[in-house]
Amino acid sequence: MIARARLCFLGFCLLLAPAAGAAGIFIDSLSQRMVNELDVVDVDVRFEFGSDALEALRSGVPLVFNFEFKVTKARHFLWDQTIVAQTRRYELARHALADRYVLTDLITRERRVYGSIDEAAMELGRLRNIPLGERQDFAAETSYHGHLQVRLDIESLPAPLRPIAYISPSWRMSSDWYRWNLNSTRSD
Repeated sequence: MIARARLCFLGFCLLLAPAAGAAGIFIDSLSQRMVNELDVVDVDVRFEFGSDALEALRSGVPLVFNFEFKVTKARHFLWDQTIVAQTRRYELARHALADRYVLTDLITRERRVYGSIDEAAMELGRLRNIPLGERQDFAAETSYHGHLQVRLDIESLPAPLRPIAYISPSWRMSSDWYRWNLNSTRSD
């Protein structure tokens, strides 16, 4: 009974202690431009995996990351109106037989294979030509703001891992919201 109490106490202390290798997602840069009357963005994101997420990935548990894009229209007396909301989902998984890491775009089903977690994470964080909307969707005289947040989708983990992922700091992988002025590159 005492051994069990010590074990529970030790487990509780480990949950409260900060993660040794702090996990995080950081949006390093974002650029916006017009391509064929379409507003597109290029994004560079840095992933720092926690020890638990790395161990799960190496053990064959796929990790799904959501890139949440929003465009809002600024209003003076009400909260901002959401004009565009889209989520791009990517899965990072280990192929056990080939000992390779597979990155899958869950919208297009495009798959790419990498030799290491670092290579796959670098490519995961390098999004190019993401369309936000057509030029005609945004009035030139109105102020619009783009927003981006990247996070690990804990709900996509296997059911036995979810409770642990919700309470463990090493599983909390989410960027802050990145905000930019959508009109900054517009000209009429």
